[in-house]
Amino acid sequence: MAKRSASRKGQAQLLCRMLRLFYDKGWVAGTGGGICAVNGPKSVLMAPTGVHKEAVKPSDLFVVDRRSGAVIRPPKSRSLTVSECAPIFCAIMNRRSEDQDFGELSRAALPVRARGAGASEDKGRIIRTGPRYKQIGSVMHSHALSSVLAADLAGDRDHIVMEGLEMLKGIRGVSNQSKHAVPVIHNTSRERDLLDEIRRVLENPLFEETFCILVRDHGAYIWGEDIWETKRHAEVYHFLFEAVVARSERNQSSLPR
Repeated sequence: MAKRSASRKGQAQLLCRMLRLFYDKGWVAGTGGGICAVNGPKSVLMAPTGVHKEAVKPSDLFVVDRRSGAVIRPPKSRSLTVSECAPIFCAIMNRRSEDQDFGELSRAALPVRARGAGASEDKGRIIRTGPRYKQIGSVMHSHALSSVLAADLAGDRDHIVMEGLEMLKGIRGVSNQSKHAVPVIHNTSRERDLLDEIRRVLENPLFEETFCILVRDHGAYIWGEDIWETKRHAEVYHFLFEAVVARSERNQSSLPR
């Protein structure tokens, strides 16, 4: 029990460390943005909303139910409110939750009828091993300017495509030869109203290799198997956002006037 408690304390400290890092990069400025990470088989640690993210302490974090997003244990400070991203964070972590084994953070299972490439049988089930089927253990929400500008490139489409960049290799399962489609959805007045669109995107096979959803005029949700993979994916995607925006500006400036 003491070992588990120490591990969870370390997880909380790491989340706060990431928030400070993301703040320094300009991704969670002005109290915007957020982060969460699995805290056990059925619970998630989540940052509060409406506070300066660079100042969040481990004691400020909420423990919420992984499936429902309901608060299990609030922080001692009654002035804090759980992140408005809570339903979205949980939806991303729980995608295909009916087939997932929450006791094992490194895998996700599909029934036998879902046989196919990249799968192996385990006690009557098929264990998917591709990037889409590894369980999601952490999600971050960015308000970076580069994410807003990258979403603008979609025009009237529902996605942008990133290609021809070495940094694509930093995304699990993606190569520098990939045409990497990143979904783009419309913003709403309240975060929770994005939920239906988020779920629709997560089930779209076009986006099965992505670990990011862009929200027009708002920001991005980026995730990974654990906090460290989420950090890596966040760094890679933000580089890619800047790259595709810079390339678009360069191409526009080279057009004849």
